[in-house]
Amino acid sequence: MYQAVELLIPLAGMAMVFGIVYVSVTAENRKNLAMIEAGLNPNEKKEESKGNLKKGLLLFFIPIGYFVGRTLEFLGGGSNMRGILSAVLFGGLALLIFYFLNPEPKDKELNS
Repeated sequence: MYQAVELLIPLAGMAMVFGIVYVSVTAENRKNLAMIEAGLNPNEKKEESKGNLKKGLLLFFIPIGYFVGRTLEFLGGGSNMRGILSAVLFGGLALLIFYFLNPEPKDKELNS
């Protein structure tokens, strides 16, 4: 009985990986075919977004906030939630920094 389970677990894992790859590849192909049918070029570069800067700021500030919160927790005692709350606070600070670094163009407001 245990030998069958030991064999099925890796097989199930490989089947899941195959399924995920298969679904992602077929979805990408369907998207490209839909773009071709609509008359668009699927190989054309999309407009660069500033999402990488936002993700980078979040990934930089959240661990710093967690570290600051855990340090305050260690030094002052008190609640165990200070690390998580500080991480959320620093994440919000990162989003504010992103907002002020990349203001939206004023043209969108004028055309509306």
